[in-house]
Order: sequence, then structure tokens, then C-alpha cells
Amino acid sequence: MSANEIKLRKASIQYLETLKSWDSMPHLVDQVPTFDWHWEEELLEDVPWRNQFIGDCDGQPIGT
Repeated sequence: MSANEIKLRKASIQYLETLKSWDSMPHLVDQVPTFDWHWEEELLEDVPWRNQFIGDCDGQPIGT
């Protein structure tokens, strides 16, 4: 069995479609059905008090 490589990357606009697809997954919609993260805006905003990351496992985004 080989070990998986897990890395954190800064979330950027390149992950927009990934995040939107995760937000539409039934198990997430059941938890927060009407919440909109406004990813189009959030991913472009760079503020000193917040970091947003995407986890990658062997080069594939993970998060749900």
C-alpha cells in the first residue's frame, strides 16, 4: 500500500466550478439549503484576516 500525498493549496478562481459542484451535493444542501457562498466574489477577494484552502490528495481536489 502506498501513502497518499495530501497538500493544501490556496483556493483561487480556478476552483470555482469545483466549489460550486460541491455546494450542490445533496448531503451539503441538506445541511445548509439556502446558503450561497458567492464564490465568484469570495475567491477574488484577498483580505489579511482570512485564508481559504483546497485540499488535494494525489493532485485531485478533496473537500466533501
